[in-house]
Amino acid sequence: MSRKVLRVGLSGAKRVASILGRLSLGIPISSKRFVEISAILLILFTAFTIRFLPTRWGPYLAEYDTYFHYRMANYVVENGFQAWFTWYDPLTWYPKGINVSATAYPGVAFSAALIYLFLKALGINISLLSIAMFFPVVMGTLACLALYFLGKDIGGKEVGLFAAFFLAINSAFISRTSMGFFDNENIGILGMILTFLCFLRSIEEEKPLRNRLSYALATGLSLSYVTVSWGATRYVPVMLALFTFLMILRGDYSRSLLVSYTTSIGLSYFFSSFAPVLGLRYLREISSLLVLSLIPILICHELMKKTEKTSNRIVLIGTIIIVLIGGIWFLESGGYVSSLATKFWGVINPFSRTQTPLVESVAEHRRSSWASFFRDFGVILSLSLMGSYFSLRRIDSKKLLALLYFITSLYFAGSMIRLTLILSAAASLMAAYGLVELARPFMGILFGGPKPLESRRRRLMPRTSPEVGAVFLIALLLISTPTVFYSVEAAYSPGSLAMSAVPAQLAGGGYPQDWIEALTWIKNNLDSKTVVVSWWDYGHWLTGIGDVTTLSDGRTLNGTQISLVAKMFMYNQTGSLQLLGRFNADYILVFLAYNPSQRQKGWPPTGPDEMWPLGENVKWYWMAQIAGLNASDYVVYNQAYKQQLWTAKFKETTLYNLMFEKADPEHFELVFYSSFGFVLIYKIKY
Repeated sequence: MSRKVLRVGLSGAKRVASILGRLSLGIPISSKRFVEISAILLILFTAFTIRFLPTRWGPYLAEYDTYFHYRMANYVVENGFQAWFTWYDPLTWYPKGINVSATAYPGVAFSAALIYLFLKALGINISLLSIAMFFPVVMGTLACLALYFLGKDIGGKEVGLFAAFFLAINSAFISRTSMGFFDNENIGILGMILTFLCFLRSIEEEKPLRNRLSYALATGLSLSYVTVSWGATRYVPVMLALFTFLMILRGDYSRSLLVSYTTSIGLSYFFSSFAPVLGLRYLREISSLLVLSLIPILICHELMKKTEKTSNRIVLIGTIIIVLIGGIWFLESGGYVSSLATKFWGVINPFSRTQTPLVESVAEHRRSSWASFFRDFGVILSLSLMGSYFSLRRIDSKKLLALLYFITSLYFAGSMIRLTLILSAAASLMAAYGLVELARPFMGILFGGPKPLESRRRRLMPRTSPEVGAVFLIALLLISTPTVFYSVEAAYSPGSLAMSAVPAQLAGGGYPQDWIEALTWIKNNLDSKTVVVSWWDYGHWLTGIGDVTTLSDGRTLNGTQISLVAKMFMYNQTGSLQLLGRFNADYILVFLAYNPSQRQKGWPPTGPDEMWPLGENVKWYWMAQIAGLNASDYVVYNQAYKQQLWTAKFKETTLYNLMFEKADPEHFELVFYSSFGFVLIYKIKY
C-alpha cells in the first residue's frame, strides 16, 4: 500500500513539474529539480517566518546597540552619507562627546539608509524604522540561502538543503537575526558565508579564467562589506590565510590560489582602509600583517614551482617565512605594529578577560557552558562531530575549509557565548554533511540520487526500501523537534525593550512596560541638553529613544568614565554628589527587578537573593569591581538563612538608597516611578 502511495505521489510531482515546465518559457523542470526547489523555498519560508514572530510585541528594536545603529541610519537619511564622516556626537560620553565615524562600523546603518532612500526614490513610502525591523529577518533568510549553495558545493544538494534547514532553525542564529535585531551580525554571518563560497569557487581549476576572476572579485567585495560592518570579521581574512597556508603544505597549491588570495585580500584591505574606524592603522595590526605576509610566500612558491628539488623549494619557503615572522616581531617590539585589541585577545585567551572586570561584566562575554551548547544546537552538535569525522576521511580543499571553519568557530564559541553565532553556520554545514553521509542509503528516496554501487566482493552501499527511508525521515523529524520547538519559543519571546528587560509575564499575561513608560516620560519632559546618569547598559536607549545626554553606553569606549559612573552609584550620597557635580548631571536613573508581590512580604529586601537577578540589584557587583572596590564588603553569606545579605556598608551606598527610595529627598527628588517600580528617575539637587 505504501509503495502504491509513493508511486502515485511521484507521478503527481512529475505532472506538476511538467506543467511548470510548460509555463517556464519552454524550459523543462524535472521532478528532482522540482523537489529541490520546493524544499529550499520551504526552508526559506520557515527561516523568514520564525524570525518574523517577534512582530506581535510591537515596533521595537531588540537589545540596546540596535538603537545606536538606527540613530546612525537616521542621521545619514537626514544629513547625507558624507555628513556622517564628520559627525561629532555631543549626546554620548558627555562632556567630551565622540567622533562617531572614528568609533563605529558604518555597514548596517549605511545599508538601511541606502535601502530607505532607494525605495523612496521609487515612490515606495516605508519608514526607516520598518526597514530596521525587517533588515535582520531578510539578511538571516539570505544567509540560509547562501549556506545552501556553500553546502551544495561541498557535498551536493542534499548537504546544501540540510545545512540551510539547520541554520534556519538554529536558535543561536535566530537570536541575532530575528525581527528588530538591527546589529552588525546581520551582515557579518551572511558576508562570511558568501566570502567562503566565492573563494572556493575562485580556486576551482576546471572553471574558465574569467569565472575564477569574477569569483575572486566577489570574494574581495564581500569581505570588504563584512569588514566595514563588524569588528569580529577580522576572523575571516585570518581563516582564508590559514586555509591557503594549509593548501600549500598539503601540496594543493595552484596559480588560481595565488590570484584569488591576492585579489581578495588586496581588495578587502583597500576598501576597508576608507572606513575611519579602521583606516591605515588596520594594516598595521599584527593579524593584518600575518594575512598580508602570505602574499609574498605565494609569489615565491609560484616562482619556485619549476625548481627540480623539492628540498630546495621547502628550504627557500621556510627561510621566507622565518624572515617575515622575524620582521613582524621586530616591528611589533619597536612599536610600529599594533597588537590585537584586548577584546579580540580575550576571545583567543578567555582567561585574560578575568583581569578586565568591564569586559567580564558583559553577559554575552561569558564562557559557554555545555548546557548552552545543547540548548542552542541540539542534535546539530552531534551530527557536526560526525561530519568532522567524515571530512577528515575524505578531505579535499572544500572540506578542508569547512573543517577549519567548524573547528575554529567551535573554539571561539566555547571561549565566548556570543560567538555561538559564528558557530551556528559552521555547525549547520558540518552537521548537514555528517547527516548525509550517515543517511546516504536513504537519499535516493528524497532526491532521486544514483542507485547504490555494488562490487563483486561486497556491497559498498546497502539498498533500502521506501518504507525504511520513510522511517528514517520520520526519526529525523522527531529528533529535530526539540531544537525547532526551542527555536520557535525563543523567537516568539519579546525583545529587551518590549518586555522592559524583565522576562516575566505579569499583569494580564503581558510583559511589563516600565522601560517604555520611562523613556516616553524622558522624551516628553526632558530636552537633549539634559544630562541623565545611568549604568552604561541603558545609554543607547536614553540617547536613541529619550534624546537626552548620557555619560556612557554599550560601546564602552572610555573605561575611566565608566569607572567614575560606578563610583557614583557605589559611594555614599555625599561622595556621589561630588562626582555628579563634576559632570553637571541633572537626573539619575536606576533599574531594579523584583517580584511585585514581594512588597507585601517586606520592603526593602534583605539581600540580592530575594530579588530577580536582572537589574542593578545584581549589577552592583560589577560596579564595585569596575570602581576598584572590594565586592565582599557589600554582601555577606548568612549560614542560618542560607542566603546572601547586604551589609551595612552596602546600605550606605547611593545605589541602595536610590533603588529602595531611601535617598535624601533634599538632594535626590523622585520624579518618575514606573508601573511596577522597576525604573526610578531622580532629579539631582546640589
